[in-house]
Amino acid sequence: MPVGDHVIQHAAMHTSEDKLRAKIPFNSPAGTKGRGTHFFYKIIKQDIYTSPQLETFYCLPMDIHHYFQHVEHNLLKREYRLYIKDRKLLAFIDEVVDSYANGIVLGVKLTQLLGQLFLARFDYLAMRCFDILQDPEKHGYWQARYVTDMLLTCRSEQQAIVLNVGGKIPQ
Repeated sequence: MPVGDHVIQHAAMHTSEDKLRAKIPFNSPAGTKGRGTHFFYKIIKQDIYTSPQLETFYCLPMDIHHYFQHVEHNLLKREYRLYIKDRKLLAFIDEVVDSYANGIVLGVKLTQLLGQLFLARFDYLAMRCFDILQDPEKHGYWQARYVTDMLLTCRSEQQAIVLNVGGKIPQ
């Protein structure tokens, strides 16, 4: 995209970005100013050092393979319409979303934010309701379906076995 288009997107989202970011879980830092890889590393490090050993069971960083190319436009539009009411801004965002035939375009600040917003509700459900790690079968399914790379940091061999369902313990 031309630089001018990037500037227009930044300006258009200036008034709504903070409101939208507030809907995204704090521990999903990708694309958020001041919350990059180092920020997330500090959170994990602090959790590991401050949690009693019996309370620290897992760390599961996830990345959904080819996520942006498979976002359904109608579902995404319905999601951001919950938080944005300005008709001109909605028309602008719709134009950006619809400009790409399959999913949403990569490398644009607006789509990074919309992609996170689209997953926010799933993130909350996964963290609170699905109990993915409580059920090894569920964990194995979701891991095989969506996780392409994984880093395990465990305090015991038992924790490594629980986290690495169906696989060998990495050395």
